[in-house]
Amino acid sequence: MVEALEIGEPHLVWMDDQQSVNLEVILIDANHCPGSSMFYFRGGFGKVLYTGDFKMCDEIEASLSDVLMDETLDMLFYDNTLQDIDAPIDSQLILTELVCRALELYPKNFNIVIGVENLGKEMILARIAKHLECKVLVDKKRLRLIRDHTDIPADTYFTLKS
Repeated sequence: MVEALEIGEPHLVWMDDQQSVNLEVILIDANHCPGSSMFYFRGGFGKVLYTGDFKMCDEIEASLSDVLMDETLDMLFYDNTLQDIDAPIDSQLILTELVCRALELYPKNFNIVIGVENLGKEMILARIAKHLECKVLVDKKRLRLIRDHTDIPADTYFTLKS
């Protein structure tokens, strides 16, 4: 069964036929294209925010504050794809600054997952690592690409997945 969900409203989703296991999901307008949403999940697994593609603006920042209140996320799945690939670098700087400010609210012992499929997002990752005073885990191939094709001090901000 498919059911349309309203943005900004908590929705209870049963995970089994006996209705003994559930989770709550709240959709947050992503300001990307009509109908696009971020997903905030709460359940026995913790609190998870999945951003998907989004375009940050004052309204989105307010919506995130309203939904998250002062809760601590257990996991953040952050999609940093820009809507306009020709956007000036300032857009990445502003977005990275907003993400870092949001991450300051959470303890340092939680997971952040940022999806990057191709070369070009490493500066964002390095800025987040610098701000959080931590290293980003990457695979051997990506670390080699960072060392060979960027001027980012790879060993300062990146380490190999074990």
